[in-house]
Amino acid sequence: RGKLSSGMEKLELSLEPAPKVLPILRSIAPDATLVGFKLEVGLSDDQLVEVARTRLGSGVEDLVVANDLERVTPDDHPAIIIAMKGEPTAFAGQKSDLAAAIFDAVEAARE
Repeated sequence: RGKLSSGMEKLELSLEPAPKVLPILRSIAPDATLVGFKLEVGLSDDQLVEVARTRLGSGVEDLVVANDLERVTPDDHPAIIIAMKGEPTAFAGQKSDLAAAIFDAVEAARE
């Protein structure tokens, strides 16, 4: 504890994974509509859908928003929104518009 010396030759840091929050939320609020997010690198749309469907198969999330980091830019945040029911929805646009699309998907999932 305290100040670290600036003359240290080596500093080691040990990290532990954070607990998964969505399973905890599902146990607390079983009727809530939960959205999971899956960011991958270098996957095709078909692969993103497959990864998202695997997550949906766990029964924790109601929707998964999957995207590929290589395609995200400051002006464009493409994603695929996958729900338990229906076909995947491809999205291309700004992050704020993606938020609106996710909101619409949540509303549709609750109907």
